[in-house]
Amino acid sequence: IRTGVMTGAQEVPANTSTATGRGFGRFNPVTLEVAFTATSTVVNPTVAHLHTGAAGANGPVTIGFTQTSPGVWTSALGATMTPTQAAAFAAGGTYYNIHSAAFPGGELRGQATGRE
Repeated sequence: IRTGVMTGAQEVPANTSTATGRGFGRFNPVTLEVAFTATSTVVNPTVAHLHTGAAGANGPVTIGFTQTSPGVWTSALGATMTPTQAAAFAAGGTYYNIHSAAFPGGELRGQATGRE
């Protein structure tokens, strides 16, 4: 499981949000199938996803998430990455991101580098 603790301070540029969040992701290196969940205390979240990008740099959306209950977002069943995206994920070059009405450019961010 690849995890990431999300804060506003990790956004690019950083913001003053006091919300917190955490992302969890499983990856199958054979099928490239993924299963992600992101949880947060963000008020009025608008969208959440996994991006490809190093710490301190913004990057494109890799996998989109759907809000499944208040404060919980998940990837679609059977979602997959391309081989290039999978290599970035394996190297810690992806991040969880949650946007909100208050921070449309992104309220919380956390690199998917932790392991559980």
